[in-house]
Amino acid sequence: MQTRKHNLVPLLPAAKQLGISPSWLRREAEAGRIPHLRAGDRLLFVPEIVQRVLAERASRIEHGGDNAAKDGGGDKISLPTHTRENRGEA
Repeated sequence: MQTRKHNLVPLLPAAKQLGISPSWLRREAEAGRIPHLRAGDRLLFVPEIVQRVLAERASRIEHGGDNAAKDGGGDKISLPTHTRENRGEA
């Protein structure tokens, strides 16, 4: 199995790199709609993965897919190393 290395980026630099609001990115991550890792109080992102998720969401909206436009979400996608146990949600 091939492993990929991803650069984890904190909330503010990730939002700036993606051109989106940090508060929106935090809300979406905390709602489980944007993949992220939590390190203490910090949210960490892989911008390339977040960008892919947002592109998939936009594509569903354009093609009249699920209710992603209404609820701001759609499918929940998480990083392979992200576990609910790490967040105390076991």
